[in-house]
Amino acid sequence: AFTNNELLFFLKSIKGHSKELPFIVAVFTGMRQGEIVGLTWDCINFEDGSIYIYRQLTKDKYTKKYQFTSLKNGKSRTLYPASIIMNKLFEYKNNNPFPNSIFVFNSPATGTHYTHTALYNSFKKLVRKIGYPNMRFHDLRHTYALLSIQAGEDIKTLQINMGHHSAAFTLDVYGHCNDDMKRKSATKMSDFI
Repeated sequence: AFTNNELLFFLKSIKGHSKELPFIVAVFTGMRQGEIVGLTWDCINFEDGSIYIYRQLTKDKYTKKYQFTSLKNGKSRTLYPASIIMNKLFEYKNNNPFPNSIFVFNSPATGTHYTHTALYNSFKKLVRKIGYPNMRFHDLRHTYALLSIQAGEDIKTLQINMGHHSAAFTLDVYGHCNDDMKRKSATKMSDFI
């Protein structure tokens, strides 16, 4: 996952990038890549500030065509992203160059959804350019989880937001500490003592 300083640098680096918003949505919602490329406008409720995730877009390995499939664990979920993310999506919708597309994020070249490859390649090119060549697109999801834990999010809520099958799995994957969390723990103990 990005550290806080790395994340700030990443966010500055993507300003004005053609895929800035999908990257921001990934890092601040924890959505999987297939959920982002398959996100449709009917899943976004601006009135209550939610995103309903019930499917993902995948590429069939035999036909090579994209299709909607069920989620990894088969359970739909409703996310309530920070209002700044919902505001960015609302602004984007109002200025959308493809108003007739059901997809939220569209390729300027084709006018239809981004492919996994296009999103991934853009991300990899960007992170190599800014000095983080080992980062993967999926690491934006890891960054969201770590940010949530740092912000004091309880594990059960994080499990639901991430779409994991159990809180135990979420703890196993994200229960590790980073240096900043260790320092905060030491400060808490010092205050207690």
